[in-house]
Amino acid sequence: MPSLEVLRRTGLFEGLDEGLLATIAALLRRRHYRRGMFIFLEGEPVEAVYFIESGSVKASTMDADGREHVLNVLGPGTFFPHVGFLDGGPAPATAQALEETTVWVMERAAFYTLLTREPQMAVQMVAVLGRHIRRLHAQLREMGMQAVQARLARVLLRLARQLGEPAPAGGRPEAVRIQVHLSHQDLAGMAATTRETVSRLLARWRRAGLIRVERGYIVVDDPARLQEWE
Repeated sequence: MPSLEVLRRTGLFEGLDEGLLATIAALLRRRHYRRGMFIFLEGEPVEAVYFIESGSVKASTMDADGREHVLNVLGPGTFFPHVGFLDGGPAPATAQALEETTVWVMERAAFYTLLTREPQMAVQMVAVLGRHIRRLHAQLREMGMQAVQARLARVLLRLARQLGEPAPAGGRPEAVRIQVHLSHQDLAGMAATTRETVSRLLARWRRAGLIRVERGYIVVDDPARLQEWE
């Protein structure tokens, strides 16, 4: 049962017995999104929780000047949104598929009922939200204190940790491929800079042998040297 495999990979359900996982899986329904499709928009009521089976999803928000700020990129084994699923309040960000993406969807009311009935799941939810808050605080601190090249380097390294696959080549056993197609505009939104600045820095790092682009995917060839830019 594909939905059961997705639940096993999601940290929120870690340690739950197979019978309970099967009960939870029965509450899910599958949806497919093409690249660029919106899953929900910022400000809409949160009516469901989404668990990613394959593909990737961008969470972003718009500022008063209409500029996009990318808050996170989520891959398989994660869920979203992290806010609004308890009270049905407005979604804090827009969720958009970055590529062909498959998710499993659970109605908000059913998800809420599970949290109230399963203490272990509720405790793990608190841990997930705590990590999410710490990450957002770190991003805010970075935006105010770091130079743009440091912000972009940190974005690439974070994506490599979260969505990376080993891609050794050319004597670089430590190389990691970021398994999602990200435009220069997407990276600019994550690093709070412009697309032109991202293009210039990526070209510089390619020439220096820190990164390469392989079939549209960014490969971090030398994480240790890129970390020196943080």
